[in-house]
Amino acid sequence: MEHLFNIILIALFCTGWVTILGKGMILGKLGERINKLPKWIGKPLGGCVPCAASIVGSVAYILLIVLKSPLAYYVVYIVASVIVNQMLWFFTKYLILKTKEQEALLEIRNKQLEALNRSTLAINSRLKTSINSTITDGKDKLAKTRDEDNN
Repeated sequence: MEHLFNIILIALFCTGWVTILGKGMILGKLGERINKLPKWIGKPLGGCVPCAASIVGSVAYILLIVLKSPLAYYVVYIVASVIVNQMLWFFTKYLILKTKEQEALLEIRNKQLEALNRSTLAINSRLKTSINSTITDGKDKLAKTRDEDNN
């Protein structure tokens, strides 16, 4: 189980390392330099997450398994937490915040449907009144015509 934990931590370290080398990140300038290197060396140094498992993963392994010093653990944990923080932010931003946004949109839609329903009920009421009035007028005219015919 300890090996699995270490593998996951090293993978997080590699992913975090590649992330902090990205444009606009804290080590973005170093990332630009690494990307200018030949691919066979640039990718394992942080130009590609899977490729970083070789060199960057080895550095994480040495820090985590071989050195076992508090400072080594600190470096591994901080870099690994970069990607964990990103994943948590993704879940917060895209799942929770999007859900709240959708709830707000649903509330607006429900209010619009309620207004439409009230309008429809009002129109139906007016139509019913108008139809009843027309029927009553028709009956009155028919009765008047019959009365006139009988006289």
